[in-house]
Parts: sequence; structure tokens; C-alpha cells
Amino acid sequence: MFRAEIGDVPISSDIDRSAILQSNRVGLGLLMAKEAGLDEVAWREFAGQTPGTFFTPCEKVGAELLRHGLTFDLIANDIRIKPSDFPAMHLIDLKDGNAELDFDVINLLPGPHINAGIRALPIVRGFMELARDIVLYFPAVKAVYWPPAQAIIGRQYFESSISAWLEQGVFPARGLVEFVEIDDKISRTRGLRYFIGQELEAKTSQVLGSGGVFSAGARLVNQLILNGPVNQQQSIITYDGQTLSLHPAQAGQKILVR
Repeated sequence: MFRAEIGDVPISSDIDRSAILQSNRVGLGLLMAKEAGLDEVAWREFAGQTPGTFFTPCEKVGAELLRHGLTFDLIANDIRIKPSDFPAMHLIDLKDGNAELDFDVINLLPGPHINAGIRALPIVRGFMELARDIVLYFPAVKAVYWPPAQAIIGRQYFESSISAWLEQGVFPARGLVEFVEIDDKISRTRGLRYFIGQELEAKTSQVLGSGGVFSAGARLVNQLILNGPVNQQQSIITYDGQTLSLHPAQAGQKILVR
């Protein structure tokens, strides 16, 4: 049974995917317009027109995409989701009423042989580059669901933010990592653990920028992605010149900002 979660609500299909799920791989969901018709021919055409990409049907997982030596699995899901039905989700840049539409879902997951090293930035970048290219090629992909941050990201924002990261090196913190206000004083990341094995917790005033946007937090996340996990107390200077003290907590599972 294939299982996933949208916010706190489990969703599933009746397709047996136990061989895939035993590895607990984390992938992303491609939210497609209903009955988009992306059959084997369409995926072969995508691979043929995308440099360094190869498509192979695979009976156990649906299909496999090989990209610059990295393999990724495609799994069609037999459920449909409507983003607005899941208030716990971060809905980002969903335009033209797309939050109210029902979508088919195709899951893109890292292959078993790269899953152990998925946090390595070259592999993460390869994963996101492939997803970006799929979004660019298929207009039927209207949004991307990213489970670690519990975010559904509109196609235009996903494509532009991932492209900016690949071309300019600025990590797309909004979408891949989100901030959640625990109370009126404390905020915590959701999704940073996927990249560095830790979530970040700080005073909301430390991560909130002008206009109520977590811009300061996004810059801090970018630095952590570049520098890696915090294993001992350290001080960093933010882009705006502020000095912050970072402390590992909860047996290294969390970073506290002071």
C-alpha cells in the first residue's frame, strides 16, 4: 500500500509499493491536471529532449529516470487531491484557482542507490533540477508537493526559485523549508531536517523580516544549508551584519538561536 501525508491527513492508493516504501524514501509529488495523459510516449519524448536523461519502464515501480548517473523512480498514484482541503499545508503561489482544483499525483523519488546520500548537495541539486525540468516541459504539472516542508508550490514559483538556486547559488528556502509560528514569540523551521538533519528554532523577531515575511529566517537557512549541521555552539554573522549564537539541542536534533 502506497502511503503519504498531506499535512496531518494520510492519503493512500491501493497500489502495492512495499518494495519502494521499505526504504522510507522521501520524494516529491507532481500535481497534474486531471487526465493529463502523460503516458510512456510523453515521458520518452521528455527524456529524448532533455540532455543526459533516459527513461526506462519498470514493472515494480512504474518507471525509472536516469539523470547524469542518478536514478529516480516515477510512481503514478490513483488518488486525487485538492490543495485547499488541507489547511495545515503551506500553499505557495497557486494561481488561477488551482488551490480549488483536484489533481492527479505522480511521485518522483530518489532511487535506492542514492537515497542514503540524498542530503549531499550535489544529489539534492540533481533531484531538484530534474523536477524543475519536468515542470518546465509539461504544462499539465500545475504544482509540486514537497512533504518535508508540507508545502504545495505553484509551478511558476517552483521553476523560478529552483532555477535561481541552480544558477546563482541562493537556496530556495521558501517552499523547500518553511517557518511555523509555535506561539507569538517562537518560530520553528519545517523541512530543514531533510537537508542538514536538524530543525531551527528561534524567536520570531529574529527570523521575521519586514512585512511579516520570514526573509531573515530564509537567509539564515541558506547559510545553514551551505555550512551544514551545528554540532557545537557557534556564532555566525548574518547577511545584515547581526551576530547570532547557534546551539545544538535535543541530542542534536534541533538548533536554538540566541
